[in-house]
Amino acid sequence: MMKSARILPFALIALCFASASALPAERLATIPLPTNFTPPAGKLVFQDGDTVVFLGDSITSQCLYTQYFEDFCYTRFPKAHLHFHNAGTIGDRAGDTLARWDADVAVFKPQCVSVLFGMNDGNFTDWQEPAFEIFQKDISTLLERIAAVGAAPVLLTPTMFDSLPNRLNDRMQEPRDKAYNEVLKTYGAWIKEESKRRKSAAADVFAPLDAATADRRRTEADWTMIPDTMHPNPTGHVLIAAAVINDIVFCPPVSEILIAKKGDQWMGTVGNGELSELTTAGSAIAFTFTAQSLPWVLPPETDEGRKLIASAFKKPLQLSSEKLAVRGLAPGKYELKIDRESVGQWTDAELAAGINLGENPKTPQYQQALKVALLNKDRNAKGEHPLRIEWARLKAERHVLKAAEDANESPARLEQARKSFERFLEPNQKAITEYVATSRQQEEEIYKASVPLPRKYELSPVLSGDK
Repeated sequence: MMKSARILPFALIALCFASASALPAERLATIPLPTNFTPPAGKLVFQDGDTVVFLGDSITSQCLYTQYFEDFCYTRFPKAHLHFHNAGTIGDRAGDTLARWDADVAVFKPQCVSVLFGMNDGNFTDWQEPAFEIFQKDISTLLERIAAVGAAPVLLTPTMFDSLPNRLNDRMQEPRDKAYNEVLKTYGAWIKEESKRRKSAAADVFAPLDAATADRRRTEADWTMIPDTMHPNPTGHVLIAAAVINDIVFCPPVSEILIAKKGDQWMGTVGNGELSELTTAGSAIAFTFTAQSLPWVLPPETDEGRKLIASAFKKPLQLSSEKLAVRGLAPGKYELKIDRESVGQWTDAELAAGINLGENPKTPQYQQALKVALLNKDRNAKGEHPLRIEWARLKAERHVLKAAEDANESPARLEQARKSFERFLEPNQKAITEYVATSRQQEEEIYKASVPLPRKYELSPVLSGDK
C-alpha cells in the first residue's frame, strides 16, 4: 500500500500562497506565508533527499520521460535535492525485473518507485488470457517488493502501440498491428483499477498519447509520435511526463506576484518567494523578487510535445504557472523588463488580469531553467543512458549462460560459458558503478544551477512611438 502523502518542510512554507494582508510599499520586505497548507489528497510530495527509481522496459531506458520528469523536480523543488535512478532495461517484462531487483532498485533505498510495463508483457499479439494473468501476478509481486523496501509505488499504464508506421511501409504484422493497442488499453484499465484497490498512486500515460494522436491525424493523416510502433519520440515522452506530473505529483505554481494600488498607496503580495525594494516613479513600478522555484523548461526537441499538451489532456495544464498581476495602472501599454532585459509588452487590462511568465523564453528565469534542463540532458547522456546499456548487456550475457545450463552442455563447454560470463561481469560491474557515480556527480551541478536568483522587475509605460 502506498504511503500517505509526504509533506516536505519547505513545502509548508515555500509552496503555498499568501493569504496574509498586503503591506505598504515602503514597509514591504518578505510577505509572511501561512504554514497550515496541505497538498491535495492523493498527491505525492517528496521529502529532502528522497530517491525516485523509474522501473521499466526499453521505453523507460530511453531516458526521456524520466529526464523530463526530473527537469520538473529539479526546478520546482530545488531545495529538496532529490535523487533519480533509471532502472529500465530493453525487452523486459514485469517479471524480468526480479533478477536485478536488489542491485538495480533496492540498493538505492528509494522512497518512490514508478512501474511502467506492458508493452512486452502482452506478447505483441491479440488478447491472450494466460499472458494477462502472468502480467497481473508479476505486477503484484513487484508491488510487494516495493513495499518491502519501504517505498511508495507509482503505477503507470502501458503506453500506446501505433501500427501506422508499419502500414505506411507495407510491413504489417498480424494479428499484432490490428489488435495490440486494444490489448494495451485493457492492461492499462487493470492497472488503474488495481491502483485504486491498493490505494496506490497511478498515472494514465496511454490516454494522452492516444488522444493527441487522434487529434493530430484529423489534419495530418500520416502523423505519428511513435515511429517504430512502440517507442515514443521526445514528443510522446513529453506527454508521458506531463501525465505523471499531472496525475500523481503535487504541482504548485512556480510563483505569484500581485502588485495593487489602494488609494495612493501601492501594495504587494507574493506566493512562493520574497519581494522587496518596491518603488514607484510616476507610472513606473520597480521591485526585486526572489522566487523559490523555476518554471518547467525542457530541451528544444520537446517543443512539439509541449504544444500538444492541451489537446492530449483535453484542457490546458497549469504545470508552469508563474503569474504576475499589476492592478491600478493608468490605461495604456506597459513594457516589463527583468534584469534590464525586455520580456514583453502588455496592456493595463492584461496586467490586471495577470500574465503567465512561465512559458516566456525571454525571462532570465526561463533561461536559467533551460540551463538546468540541458545539464540534465547531459547527465542522462553520460550517466543514465550508458548505464542502461550496461544492464542490457548483462541481461543478454545472463541469457547466454542460462541457455548453456539449460541445454545440458558438456562439463567443459559449461565451464567455458561460466568463465566467459565471469570475464564479462567484472568490467561490466565496474562500468555500472562508474556511470552511477557520474550521474550523481552531475546531479550536484544541476542543483547548483537550479537555485533561484533575485530578479529586478521594472514595469514602465510604453511611450507613443515606442515599439
